Amino acid sequence: MSQDQLFKLACAKCDRINYWSRKNKKLVTKK
Repeated sequence: MSQDQLFKLACAKCDRINYWSRKNKKLVTKK
């Protein structure tokens, strides 16, 4: 039912993580 919404949320989170990883390389090593 809300799987599509969950997928969209995960995509947005991934995008945010990617953005942070590009700005902070230390965050990438932590995750």
